[in-house]
Amino acid sequence: MKIYQNYYFYKNKKKARYDIGGLQSKMGDYHFLEVVHDYIQWMFPNHYGSAFNSSSVPLGYTEAYLFLRENDIGITLLRSIYIFFDFMGIRLNLQTLKLTICCRKRLEDVILVNFHNHLRIMRILACLSVTGFRRLALNLVDFLDVHTSSKGILSKERR
Repeated sequence: MKIYQNYYFYKNKKKARYDIGGLQSKMGDYHFLEVVHDYIQWMFPNHYGSAFNSSSVPLGYTEAYLFLRENDIGITLLRSIYIFFDFMGIRLNLQTLKLTICCRKRLEDVILVNFHNHLRIMRILACLSVTGFRRLALNLVDFLDVHTSSKGILSKERR
């Protein structure tokens, strides 16, 4: 039975193809983060199933509650957020939850070149919204809206 698999994965008590510690060692490994497609479901579980990773399971409502209640899981999830934001070329100020561009080239690659990352971002937004990071999810939506709008730095007229 696939009960609490995401919870146990984040507690580092369940081995999938990856373990949470191994995934979190991928900070800065942009090649891995770009070309491997089945890790994202483990790093950012949400209530939806995956067409790309049959071994992952949707985040149950009880699991989401546990993610909200257990500080160690929140801290581990925050590390996952930092890893993916770094991959995107974004920095997070934890005090203000403000997002800034630290590497425009990375952000362009993630948003404008490799469109499968749009699905990853949707997965991350869904995860953040149910695991206690909804305000950060809304900030990410606002950030992407500003930077991809017609006047944003990623607009066609500015490239």
